[in-house]
Amino acid sequence: MTTVDVLMGGVAHCVTKVGLKRKLRSGKKLTVKLGFDPTAPDLHLGHAVVLNKLRQFQENGHKIVIVIGGFTAMIGDPTGRNKLRPPLSEMQIQLNAATYVNQLSKVLDINNIEVVNNVKWFADMTFSDLIGVLQKFTLSQIVQRNDFESKIANHKALYMHELVYPIMQAYDSYVIGADVELGGTDQLFNCLMGKDLQESFGQEGQSVLCMPILVGTDGKEKMGKSKGNYIGLTDSPNEMYGKIMSIPDTAIADYVSFASDFKEDVKNELIDELKRTDNCDFMKLKKLLAYNITARYHSAHDANEASVFFERVVQNRELLEEDYRIVTVKREEFERDNSGSLLDLCFYIYNNKKSRSSLKRMIIAGAMKVGNEKLLDPYYVVSTSCDLHLVVGGRDAFLVRFS
Repeated sequence: MTTVDVLMGGVAHCVTKVGLKRKLRSGKKLTVKLGFDPTAPDLHLGHAVVLNKLRQFQENGHKIVIVIGGFTAMIGDPTGRNKLRPPLSEMQIQLNAATYVNQLSKVLDINNIEVVNNVKWFADMTFSDLIGVLQKFTLSQIVQRNDFESKIANHKALYMHELVYPIMQAYDSYVIGADVELGGTDQLFNCLMGKDLQESFGQEGQSVLCMPILVGTDGKEKMGKSKGNYIGLTDSPNEMYGKIMSIPDTAIADYVSFASDFKEDVKNELIDELKRTDNCDFMKLKKLLAYNITARYHSAHDANEASVFFERVVQNRELLEEDYRIVTVKREEFERDNSGSLLDLCFYIYNNKKSRSSLKRMIIAGAMKVGNEKLLDPYYVVSTSCDLHLVVGGRDAFLVRFS
């Protein structure tokens, strides 16, 4: 395969394909943009699908610009959402953004990227400047976006700041002079707005490459922290391996294609094997996949240990005392701020790394054990008078000590 084929391979949408091929063959060092709104502290495998494509551009000598949406995060990208995002404080946005660069190092050479925060230009933008940008678009253009169109058709509230969000993302592309913007397929509209705005200001419009969306561990919805179906790039080896093993068989092909780093011929062999559903060993394939992805973001040693842990703890139900992570809970603080329920305790232990809704679903589904008892009631009141052993999802084991 040629370099051009590699860089344009595996994408779901490529806008101005002819123009991008021309840019790539010209030998010019392209400015390749990827934007993140720091609305959560964790990047996950869904983000990594796009990051892997970005790495290919980096390895071929192009300039990588990561735009941290410190300003736009205060609005929140409404893409695919029926409800408004809850606003984040400036401090929370800063904390989230600070973690992103470190996590990017799991995929990219962070010593060879440029990271910019769009607060830099939006914080100083005057209302007159904003009007000058807004006049480049019509309302009919904006409401063509599927989720906006759906809200209007269903008589749901569509707020003005939601309408402005795609324009602000487009302005990022204009400011940095992006030649290419990467994103998931859900970002196609926003990326095209960037192309249109650049052209209206006299720049050459950016090419747009949209990567497939990786389904979450539930096998149904887009991977996301709020849905509790994500695999974080900073998850421990045991967590990462175990979560991959939990995906439904129907999702294996997507994870092989978009989340693994198997060579292309191996990917094709595995996907062909998946099609032979009459005699396919799904467990074997998932173990290969879990090992591959865990080794990729940790190490082969970590992946080996995670594999042994999964077989012993999850498959054979053999928990050793050293498998339990000791968590100290301040009794007075816990009882003061919570109702004392099992759900409260789990949320406290995970320290916001799992949403309350996802933990509630896990409890109802029978994924929680206190001692040897499986508890199905999220609002079961936990006794804080003594230590307790808590097992979550068959693989996260905690020894909870109240002090």
